Amino acid sequence: MGFPNNARLSEGLASLLVAAYPTLTTAQTVGSVNLAKARKVLYLVGGGTLGTAATVTAKLQGSANGSSGWTDIANSSATLTKAGGDDNKWVEIETNAENVNALGLSYAYVRLSVGADVSSSVAVAATAGAGPEEPMSGQDAANLKTKLVV
Repeated sequence: MGFPNNARLSEGLASLLVAAYPTLTTAQTVGSVNLAKARKVLYLVGGGTLGTAATVTAKLQGSANGSSGWTDIANSSATLTKAGGDDNKWVEIETNAENVNALGLSYAYVRLSVGADVSSSVAVAATAGAGPEEPMSGQDAANLKTKLVV
Protein backbone atom coordinates (compact mmCIF):
# COMPACT_ATOMS: atom_id res chain seq x y z
CA MET A 1 0.00 0.00 0.00
CA GLY A 2 1.32 3.44 -0.80
CA PHE A 3 0.28 6.98 -0.21
CA PRO A 4 -3.05 8.08 -1.68
CA ASN A 5 -2.71 10.04 -4.92
CA ASN A 6 -3.77 13.28 -3.28
CA ALA A 7 -1.34 13.01 -0.33
CA ARG A 8 1.96 14.84 -0.16
CA LEU A 9 5.01 12.88 0.91
CA SER A 10 5.61 15.53 3.60
CA GLU A 11 2.33 14.49 5.22
CA GLY A 12 3.78 11.06 5.95
CA LEU A 13 7.30 12.15 6.93
CA ALA A 14 8.76 14.42 9.54
CA SER A 15 12.17 15.91 8.83
CA LEU A 16 13.70 15.82 12.25
CA LEU A 17 17.18 17.14 11.67
CA VAL A 18 20.31 17.50 9.68
CA ALA A 19 23.36 17.98 11.87
CA ALA A 20 27.03 18.43 11.00
CA TYR A 21 29.94 17.83 13.32
CA PRO A 22 33.18 19.04 11.68
CA THR A 23 35.34 17.77 14.55
CA LEU A 24 33.32 15.11 16.37
CA THR A 25 35.08 13.39 19.26
CA THR A 26 32.62 13.14 22.16
CA ALA A 27 29.29 11.42 21.61
CA GLN A 28 26.36 13.59 20.56
CA THR A 29 22.70 12.58 20.81
CA VAL A 30 20.25 13.65 18.14
CA GLY A 31 16.79 13.08 16.73
CA SER A 32 14.54 12.10 19.63
CA VAL A 33 11.38 10.51 18.20
CA ASN A 34 8.08 9.82 19.96
CA LEU A 35 7.12 6.30 18.86
CA ALA A 36 3.46 6.99 19.60
CA LYS A 37 3.49 9.41 16.65
CA ALA A 38 5.99 7.74 14.31
CA ARG A 39 5.92 4.16 13.10
CA LYS A 40 9.36 4.17 11.47
CA VAL A 41 12.56 6.11 12.05
CA LEU A 42 15.57 6.38 9.74
CA TYR A 43 18.94 7.82 10.71
CA LEU A 44 21.68 8.40 8.13
CA VAL A 45 25.23 8.88 9.41
CA GLY A 46 27.90 10.07 7.01
CA GLY A 47 31.60 10.08 7.59
CA GLY A 48 33.31 12.97 5.85
CA THR A 49 37.02 12.94 6.50
CA LEU A 50 37.63 10.48 9.30
CA GLY A 51 40.60 11.05 11.58
CA THR A 52 43.68 8.83 11.50
CA ALA A 53 42.66 5.31 12.64
CA ALA A 54 39.23 6.66 13.62
CA THR A 55 36.11 4.66 14.40
CA VAL A 56 32.76 6.44 14.30
CA THR A 57 30.00 4.59 16.15
CA ALA A 58 26.29 5.32 15.84
CA LYS A 59 23.73 3.53 18.00
CA LEU A 60 20.10 3.78 18.99
CA GLN A 61 19.07 4.65 22.52
CA GLY A 62 15.64 4.29 24.10
CA SER A 63 13.78 6.09 26.89
CA ALA A 64 10.41 5.66 28.55
CA ASN A 65 9.74 9.40 28.81
CA GLY A 66 12.00 11.07 26.24
CA SER A 67 13.83 13.23 28.78
CA SER A 68 15.80 10.86 30.99
CA GLY A 69 16.83 7.25 31.44
CA TRP A 70 18.29 6.87 27.94
CA THR A 71 19.75 3.39 27.44
CA ASP A 72 21.62 1.86 24.50
CA ILE A 73 19.49 -0.54 22.47
CA ALA A 74 21.33 -3.83 21.89
CA ASN A 75 22.27 -4.77 18.33
CA SER A 76 21.44 -1.32 16.95
CA SER A 77 24.87 0.08 16.18
CA ALA A 78 26.77 0.79 12.98
CA THR A 79 30.35 1.91 12.49
CA LEU A 80 32.47 3.78 9.99
CA THR A 81 36.23 3.27 10.15
CA LYS A 82 39.25 4.93 8.60
CA ALA A 83 40.85 1.49 8.23
CA GLY A 84 37.79 0.29 6.34
CA GLY A 85 38.07 3.14 3.83
CA ASP A 86 34.83 4.71 5.03
CA ASP A 87 35.70 8.36 4.32
CA ASN A 88 32.70 9.92 2.55
CA LYS A 89 30.49 6.87 3.10
CA TRP A 90 27.09 6.63 4.81
CA VAL A 91 25.46 4.07 7.09
CA GLU A 92 21.78 3.88 7.86
CA ILE A 93 20.04 2.75 11.01
CA GLU A 94 16.33 2.17 10.70
CA THR A 95 13.84 0.92 13.25
CA ASN A 96 10.11 0.90 13.80
CA ALA A 97 7.78 1.16 16.77
CA GLU A 98 6.79 -2.51 16.60
CA ASN A 99 10.40 -3.74 16.88
CA VAL A 100 11.21 -1.36 19.73
CA ASN A 101 8.01 -2.33 21.58
CA ALA A 102 8.85 -6.03 21.11
CA LEU A 103 11.96 -5.52 23.26
CA GLY A 104 9.64 -5.19 26.26
CA LEU A 105 11.68 -2.34 27.74
CA SER A 106 8.90 0.29 27.76
CA TYR A 107 10.74 2.64 25.41
CA ALA A 108 8.36 5.28 24.12
CA TYR A 109 11.15 7.32 22.49
CA VAL A 110 14.28 6.59 20.48
CA ARG A 111 17.24 8.76 19.53
CA LEU A 112 20.66 8.34 17.96
CA SER A 113 23.98 8.61 19.76
CA VAL A 114 26.99 9.17 17.50
CA GLY A 115 30.59 9.56 18.54
CA ALA A 116 34.16 9.10 17.33
CA ASP A 117 37.30 7.97 19.12
CA VAL A 118 39.46 10.32 17.00
CA SER A 119 38.39 13.75 15.72
CA SER A 120 36.36 13.17 12.55
CA SER A 121 33.97 15.01 10.27
CA VAL A 122 30.49 13.48 10.60
CA ALA A 123 26.98 14.39 9.41
CA VAL A 124 23.64 13.02 10.61
CA ALA A 125 20.21 13.19 8.99
CA ALA A 126 17.02 11.78 10.45
CA THR A 127 13.46 11.34 9.35
CA ALA A 128 10.43 9.60 10.81
CA GLY A 129 7.29 8.41 9.12
CA ALA A 130 3.79 7.25 9.86
CA GLY A 131 1.49 5.13 7.77
CA PRO A 132 -0.11 6.42 4.57
CA GLU A 133 -3.27 7.50 6.37
CA GLU A 134 -1.52 8.91 9.44
CA PRO A 135 -0.13 12.44 8.97
CA MET A 136 3.04 13.32 10.85
CA SER A 137 1.80 16.81 11.66
CA GLY A 138 1.83 15.99 15.37
CA GLN A 139 5.49 14.89 15.38
CA ASP A 140 7.97 17.18 17.08
CA ALA A 141 10.08 18.67 14.31
CA ALA A 142 11.77 21.67 15.89
CA ASN A 143 14.51 21.71 13.27
CA LEU A 144 12.14 21.79 10.29
CA LYS A 145 12.31 25.40 9.10
CA THR A 146 10.85 25.35 5.60
CA LYS A 147 7.94 23.79 3.82
CA LEU A 148 7.44 23.83 0.07
CA VAL A 149 4.11 23.02 -1.53
CA VAL A 150 3.80 23.26 -5.31
